[in-house]
Amino acid sequence: MPFEVAFVILALVLHRQTRQLLPRTVATSLVVWLDANPLLRVRIAHRAQALSPFTKDALMFGGIYGLFRFDTKEGTMVAHNGFRGRMAAHARGSSEEVQACLSKAAFVGKWLARAGSTATVLALMGVKP
Repeated sequence: MPFEVAFVILALVLHRQTRQLLPRTVATSLVVWLDANPLLRVRIAHRAQALSPFTKDALMFGGIYGLFRFDTKEGTMVAHNGFRGRMAAHARGSSEEVQACLSKAAFVGKWLARAGSTATVLALMGVKP
């Protein structure tokens, strides 16, 4: 996943109403979804900015504890082997809301990967890198 895209994931999954409005499949394009939910574009950009310090902390935590590594040549984050298993193990003992956030975060990663270039994704959401 491109490093910059990480900054919109919390904005999409932590807010319950936004999380519930996310499409059910990756077949729904980001453009179509944003067109159907025009107010979310402004809210996502605002939330992404407000959550930026927490995203930075989460990225540092994940890097330090070996959940992923940074590929500096590509500007991406790459999950280490076993990442999904470790996350699934932690999720089992969590609340339904935490499990929903983790599930949707995984979905959003796949969905945004299909949405186009990093610049396009961020521009569509009104987020400035």
